[in-house]
Amino acid sequence: MKIVVITHAGGSKKYGPNMRWYNLGQELKLQNINLTIIASSFFHKYIKFPKVKNNKSSEEIDDIKYIWIKTRPYKKRGISQILNQFEFTFKLIFFIKQIRKEKPNFIIASSPHPFVIFPAYLLSKTCSSKLIYEARDLWPLVLYQLKVLKKINPYYWILKITEIFSIKIADLIIYLKEGESTYYKEFFQVKEKKLLHITNSHYQNNLPIRSFEKSYDLKKICYAGALSKYYNIYSIIELAKKCQDNNQTHINFIIIGKGELEQNMKLKTKELKLENIIFKGALDKTNTQEIIKSSDIAYISLQNIELHKYGISCNKIYEYMFFKKPILGYYKCNYDPIKTAKCGLVSEPGNINKLYNDLIFLIENKNQAELMGIKGYEHYLKFYNTKKNASFLIKKLQNLTESD
Repeated sequence: MKIVVITHAGGSKKYGPNMRWYNLGQELKLQNINLTIIASSFFHKYIKFPKVKNNKSSEEIDDIKYIWIKTRPYKKRGISQILNQFEFTFKLIFFIKQIRKEKPNFIIASSPHPFVIFPAYLLSKTCSSKLIYEARDLWPLVLYQLKVLKKINPYYWILKITEIFSIKIADLIIYLKEGESTYYKEFFQVKEKKLLHITNSHYQNNLPIRSFEKSYDLKKICYAGALSKYYNIYSIIELAKKCQDNNQTHINFIIIGKGELEQNMKLKTKELKLENIIFKGALDKTNTQEIIKSSDIAYISLQNIELHKYGISCNKIYEYMFFKKPILGYYKCNYDPIKTAKCGLVSEPGNINKLYNDLIFLIENKNQAELMGIKGYEHYLKFYNTKKNASFLIKKLQNLTESD
């Protein structure tokens, strides 16, 4: 079985975030599945960038073949990022004849931006392959609810039309959030047999994680992820200020990641004279995991948007679970993995006092916090591990082939 995944962000331990298909690929190769990932050479979340000559090049990363399509860099989101998306899409169309040499049985168009469906569709036709659409984020709906995009914007309607096209022509739709099947059934009348739920998952990859000597006089709260509007990341500054105002000087917040809000967050931290926040910037996977493992509590916050009624699918949650960390959450959603696993405490956005009290509870009740971490790990092994996800995918693809 050969699978080609077309996704703008081809993450890996070498280049950084959005490692969903790298993680799945580690298990797929153990079951003799040949995986090729086609991605853009530039994506703003990469820690470093692949070197590409003559618009296209390839390399092997841990036995997974990556094909890089050269695209222009951008410093700010907006028009420059959209042009980068279009460039990736159109350039890839011109390389269809070369890429079909991979002879895939299945083509997976993996969002967030849905434009990848167009080269994926053409490739599936030239190779007589099954076409799968994976919606990692519901664009444009999430952008609209975050007030990043208005319906009068032409880009909104280009995204919407592309989403409709993707759902209509795909042989299979993969979704990440537990309740998202309702979205496809209600708005697009998609049948259950055309849907497959595969969560995000963490893959350890036998990285040499060091053990840190911990000072029990100092408590470390870590956040690992993008510094962006979606993650409601200013909340960590608000929480840090409340800790400092209440003389909780032994509590420190470590922030790993980069994003469009990074500089503003640093300025705000300086303005408030907060001495309990440490910005680490973007780190490679090993260093990120070392900090998570040595922390006492892991943090996640999200904007309060209607879309969360279908659930959430943040990579960081599964990584926190894997490292047995009690999780402090600040969001509102249905199908909550943290509440289901009983691996942390969650308060709703706007209730900073509840968030602060939850933090103090976790710090003052070490045994209960450790038990939450263990429950999260056990829940991860049962429901979110990469091996099981890969098996679900293979079984569904086999059934898809047999149904012809």
